[in-house]
Amino acid sequence: MYIQKSCRIHDRRVMVDGQTRFEASDGHASGTDFLADAFRSMGIDYRKFYKMDPLSRLGFLAAELILPQPAEADPSGEEMGLICFNSTASLAADRAYQRTIPAGDNFFPSPSDFVYTLPNIVTGEIAIRHHIQGETAFYVLRAFNPETICHIVRETIADADLHRAFVGWIDIDTDHLDARAMLCVDRPHGNSPELTPEALLQLFP
Repeated sequence: MYIQKSCRIHDRRVMVDGQTRFEASDGHASGTDFLADAFRSMGIDYRKFYKMDPLSRLGFLAAELILPQPAEADPSGEEMGLICFNSTASLAADRAYQRTIPAGDNFFPSPSDFVYTLPNIVTGEIAIRHHIQGETAFYVLRAFNPETICHIVRETIADADLHRAFVGWIDIDTDHLDARAMLCVDRPHGNSPELTPEALLQLFP
């Protein structure tokens, strides 16, 4: 497998293939505000974005920047997969949901927050947007581990007979955002690096 495109979102900056696409004017902006500002700056028309939890927004934005637009998507969507990782699962959404469950007579948990209390919801949001019908998976690891990620990606792609895959480390905890995403393909394009632990460390230091 080869890495055709990459995206990094962290430190209030959005980078695609090593080039800055957006940077917050206020380095102290909240994670939610930063993602909304980045989304608007890209001119993306997708109103459902504002209903998503921060984890889904982060993954959605990374995917939007490196995947073909839905109108240009390959009709054979089953040949493409989604493989995501992080270390916090859906902790940010879990906390938001917990805050809607006060004690006493005011008990009223929020269904709109509850729906995001699974980390793999982000893969669903991306799959719907980009018409991806192949294998999807979300793994929770202790930390970003290039060796483990490469092994899982190779095994999943081989087992599911995929030709392409969106692979992303999509992690969020309070205002800490960390997206390291790639479009992996089975054939090299130009100078596309091979998917190896060393390549991941170079792309995402």
